[in-house]
Amino acid sequence: MSTTTIEVPQAFGWVLLMAVAHAFELFVFGGVVGSYRKKHNVKYPDVTGPEEFNRAMRVHYNALEGAPFFFVTLLICGFYWAELAALAGFIYIVGRAIYCVGYLKSVEGRTTGAIICHLAELMLLIGSIVFIFKMIV
Repeated sequence: MSTTTIEVPQAFGWVLLMAVAHAFELFVFGGVVGSYRKKHNVKYPDVTGPEEFNRAMRVHYNALEGAPFFFVTLLICGFYWAELAALAGFIYIVGRAIYCVGYLKSVEGRTTGAIICHLAELMLLIGSIVFIFKMIV
């Protein structure tokens, strides 16, 4: 069995910063749900309520659903090209914030943020695939 040595790029700290920043963003989204739960008197364990509450819940759920993809591709891409991964991570986090603000206003308001997030995800996915291909070839 052969081994491969992976050197951690000096800029990898920026990748880790983006990972922690998104973790904080998820925490904030959870707080938004809590505030809407209180505002609309939605009792635990209910996960549905008035439309405004449901949109807040979807913002949080959607972010949680995308988190594994984001964290995995962020770290894999970051080993190969830390600057690209950190930039894509920043774009993703901004996109998630835009998604949140837009979706809280209306269902249609989520579109711009979703597009931004998906573009950042594509950057991370391509960077990850290139790194993996270089490792196995």
